[in-house]
Amino acid sequence: MPKAALFEERTPVLPGPVNNYVTALARPQNRDQFVLRMDYVESSKSSWAGRYSWGDENESSPGLNLNGTKLVTNLEQYMGSNTRVFSPTVVSETRFGYTRFYNSVGTLLAFQRNVVDELGIPGLKGGDPVSWGIPSIGITNYNGIGDGTDGPFENKNSTLQFLNNTSVTRGKHTFRFGGEIRKDQFNQVGNQYGRGSFSFSKTPTEDPTTHTQGDAFASFLLGNVTLTEVAAQIASVRFRATSFALYIDDVWKISPRVTLSLGLRYENSPPWEDISGNLTTVYFNAFDTTPNVADPSRYPVFLRQGKSTGDPYAGLKVRWPNIPLVQDGRLGNRLVNRDNNDFAPRLGIAWSPTSKLVIRAGAGMFYNQDQGNPRFDVGRNAAGRTRNDDNPDFPSETWLNGASSLAGSVANILTPQAFSNKFDRRTPYSMQWLVNVQRELANNLTFETGYVGSISHHLESYRGVSAAVPGPGTVASRSPYPNFGLQLVGLEVDQALLARCDRAGVLHMVEVHRRDQRYSHVR
Repeated sequence: MPKAALFEERTPVLPGPVNNYVTALARPQNRDQFVLRMDYVESSKSSWAGRYSWGDENESSPGLNLNGTKLVTNLEQYMGSNTRVFSPTVVSETRFGYTRFYNSVGTLLAFQRNVVDELGIPGLKGGDPVSWGIPSIGITNYNGIGDGTDGPFENKNSTLQFLNNTSVTRGKHTFRFGGEIRKDQFNQVGNQYGRGSFSFSKTPTEDPTTHTQGDAFASFLLGNVTLTEVAAQIASVRFRATSFALYIDDVWKISPRVTLSLGLRYENSPPWEDISGNLTTVYFNAFDTTPNVADPSRYPVFLRQGKSTGDPYAGLKVRWPNIPLVQDGRLGNRLVNRDNNDFAPRLGIAWSPTSKLVIRAGAGMFYNQDQGNPRFDVGRNAAGRTRNDDNPDFPSETWLNGASSLAGSVANILTPQAFSNKFDRRTPYSMQWLVNVQRELANNLTFETGYVGSISHHLESYRGVSAAVPGPGTVASRSPYPNFGLQLVGLEVDQALLARCDRAGVLHMVEVHRRDQRYSHVR
């Protein structure tokens, strides 16, 4: 094995040749937090506030030999606001905020020790500190050693936000209006096989004529590797989006007993754009279910973001030999259309027919903007790993040539499983409504009953398409597009579709009853 040994020497503490070592492993958790707040009254008409928050948390789950996992979270937040009174009837509040969030799930040695470079395995590099750790080593009929093949999974996100709220009172009307602009950055890496994986079997040490005897651990001691796997390209995205929102509402006191509230909000949140230029989706020319479609023009193709007249594979280390990859700009840089129709009306009314009875009702529409994770799955399309399988008849793979023979090579994926999003999607939204009645029965007794409902539309959910139909034969013979594996598409799901799928929870109706009784105590 190259260079230094990976493992510390352990002395058995129990009798017997196997399962004879027991030790207690600590699982430390560290949390630190710092908050600073400032308030400044400039004048009777202007006040300022500011806050700075910082937090750091890490948790380690060690194994026996420097392997294990580590969770690291770090955040930082800045906030500032100014409230200004322009007149007794006009008040304005302006705020800004910046949030930075970091989270990673990696190995115990991440950021601490670059074992891969210490070992000096030809063709294998340690990479960024977040990916440091021990290569994964599998030995048939023995417990594996080293770190797992997954990880790190890293998020580096930030949000910059400015907003304003202004209130104007005119007679029986109180108008409120304002807006918000927000810039989001979402950087995520989902790494697999970045430190390499080496598997050992009994084949190199068995009798070549009878294929008997042999031992995988003996092959490990001799350095005869059976299978080497190394990441050719990791899943990585660098998402950017700038969104804005505007709103206005009017609270109208029609009479001492009736108040009406009317409002309208408009939101515009564009789809994420991956500034790396590597985002690749599946473009469907048709949705077929019959096996082995004869017309090639109906087959899906891989589509890379943007438009280029050069090689669409430029910068990518994965290849799909049986599927065309195009980069003709047909879906733009974001691969998802921008929805410019996100208007959200709001309505509320409060009526008090008597001094002991209040009836309230309201309804509104609320848009549910997506986060980065559903889009990150599409970033996994252009990721893959290379592998070097030893010849079982003439074993020759070792630590020296297992990974080095893969250096600079590309991952050829014959029947990929792929993710995509619906291009002409609508922004998911929910409609909520409520009715509430409150009645004073006595000086110390109040009865309240209410009804709350909500229904959601255009919810996004992955659906597997082009799956093989049940029946005899190979999977390829039963698939509409045999050059693809299962294709997962982010489709819009409404109440009716979910009902057909026997999924509950989209239509929520809740009745609330409450009775309050107050007691006074006299000494």
